[in-house]
Amino acid sequence: MAIVVTTKPTANDIDKIVRVLDEITELTPRTKKALKSSQIAVARDGDELIGWLISEHLCKNVYEIGGAYINPNYRRQGIFEELTKELINSDCVYLVASYHSYIIRHFLRDRGFRKSSLMEFAKLSNGRFITKRIRTAVRVAHHLSNNSAKYIIRMDNT
Repeated sequence: MAIVVTTKPTANDIDKIVRVLDEITELTPRTKKALKSSQIAVARDGDELIGWLISEHLCKNVYEIGGAYINPNYRRQGIFEELTKELINSDCVYLVASYHSYIIRHFLRDRGFRKSSLMEFAKLSNGRFITKRIRTAVRVAHHLSNNSAKYIIRMDNT
């Protein structure tokens, strides 16, 4: 069956995303409320949700891209690229923080992103990038004890 990518997740999609983000400890959990106010690109193979990418509004025209997930059976098929194309608009500032170099490389490659820092993220998001992580502080602390976060940004292209 053909894989379809859209920015119109169903209520069932949202429920599954919340559940999976909570279960996979290397991903930042998000509430249903946060997801409903976010833009989400989802990939489906027929009726099966096989992946997603979240653009969460932080403030003004600043968004954090994260919560990426692709079902292991569908990885390395270009789905992440399609989700990225569907989600990113030209008139917004996008922040990406990851412990995984391959995700950072994906966004640095011909998408207008550049290296950044936690301090710049905090400033551009009016502190929201930091404060939204307080709820998941234990999970974040665990990641930081084992990994080094990398920060990249894409400024408004208008």
